[in-house]
Amino acid sequence: MDKYTKVHLMALGGYGTIYKAKTRQGVQVVLKEIILANQEEADVKVTRKEAELLSSLSHPHIIRYLNHWETPDLLTIAMEFAEGGNLENLISKRESHFEESEALKIFVEDLGAGYPGLTG
Repeated sequence: MDKYTKVHLMALGGYGTIYKAKTRQGVQVVLKEIILANQEEADVKVTRKEAELLSSLSHPHIIRYLNHWETPDLLTIAMEFAEGGNLENLISKRESHFEESEALKIFVEDLGAGYPGLTG
């Protein structure tokens, strides 16, 4: 889609690719490209449902869905970019367990208070 420009590859997997991208206005986003070619129709339906589900979610601690589009071979989902990464990244960088107060802050309170940029 002409609305976004890919900046660099973030991850590559068996089902597709994730890119860091920018809008025309320079806002950073993530593009998740899911390969539809050679998938069973049931798997394609699941992929489409993922995009529909994401479009219906609205919560401060869930990555925000922006839009999606489909070509014959690819379904692309555009989502907000979280500068601090996701919870899995935060956990994998830790050398010790979270203190109970830290865990509460992450799961209950505003994530921005102690972990700026972390979303999802």
